[in-house]
Amino acid sequence: MISGFPIRTRTIRTYWWGEVLFTILLLLSAWNSGNNILYLAFSVCFSIAVCAEFFSRWNFRPPRLEFLVPEQVTRGSEATIWIRLENMKKRTPLFGLSLEGIIEDTRGVRTRVFWKKLPILPVNQFIEFSLEQEFSRRGRICITDVIIKSEFPLGIVEKETWYRVDAEILVVPKTQFLKVQSLGSFAGGSRVPTRTLISESGDFYSIREYQPGDDLRYVAWKISARLGVWLVREWALSLPNQYLIYLDLRRPVGENDEELFEEMMDFVASMSYSLLMKQFRVGIWTEEDKIPLGHGVGHLNLILKKLALLQPSKDKEIDDKLWNRFVQEGRSSRLLLISVNPELWGKLLSTGMRVVNPDVISAGR
Repeated sequence: MISGFPIRTRTIRTYWWGEVLFTILLLLSAWNSGNNILYLAFSVCFSIAVCAEFFSRWNFRPPRLEFLVPEQVTRGSEATIWIRLENMKKRTPLFGLSLEGIIEDTRGVRTRVFWKKLPILPVNQFIEFSLEQEFSRRGRICITDVIIKSEFPLGIVEKETWYRVDAEILVVPKTQFLKVQSLGSFAGGSRVPTRTLISESGDFYSIREYQPGDDLRYVAWKISARLGVWLVREWALSLPNQYLIYLDLRRPVGENDEELFEEMMDFVASMSYSLLMKQFRVGIWTEEDKIPLGHGVGHLNLILKKLALLQPSKDKEIDDKLWNRFVQEGRSSRLLLISVNPELWGKLLSTGMRVVNPDVISAGR
């Protein structure tokens, strides 16, 4: 629970000054012409200006604000924000309140968002309510300020108070089940000796391209002949129970497709989620950070938090040296190479492995 404290209160009289100017013009017109109708119009406009100024001062006193947000939400989903307002006036209610928030994203861009309008806040009482706010970008989002304002009674004088709250929300990537059986043609790395562990009684896993060292007994001859590429069958007993993912965050020079990057983070999160739910251990490497191999819901949450904060690397050329080092250091695991650069999807690298193509990994169990 966060108690917002007022940092400033101000009065906005933009429309009120227009009203005053119009009233003065009416007075001058009535003075010069002596027309009683113009004097009557002047009296009405003058009364409106005086009443707006007086009642706006009488009505508005900053209420007490308490604020609560979730620590973590999924990208594209709605976060529930809970707010409690208490009227500090002892004799009269507050009229015509409206709430707005200032949201700062990971790039430092601040956006003012309208939330709710309250016609009345009863005297010496409080109101509790919740509202929904959608976040379309990953990262650590900060709701820095809450603005409570009133345009009572006539909308030409506006009173507003800014409250400092500094509430942080971590927006993590979306997840869904993927058919991890499709990873067979992309995964490389460890090969458990097939003579001792592979048998026809094992569970069928996938078909992938032949790699040097594979047992020729498990070549899928008919499919290989039809497609013109050597393919081998893999069985569940032949696979280590861990996957190591290398995530290349380098985009092509000049590329600035933010939505594509968000979707790739969703893909990596979904891949991790699907493998962990099938009892695999999963680790993720990037150029600057390493998430060690782990399993279970707690490890999934760690992965989501790390992925939420990743940003693309710019103005760097793609270099296969990092792929090679990753392959050498992760030889005891099944290896996956994933890039945010669409030009590399499905490409065969010098390591003998293919970069995962998200377009061929479909959703489903």
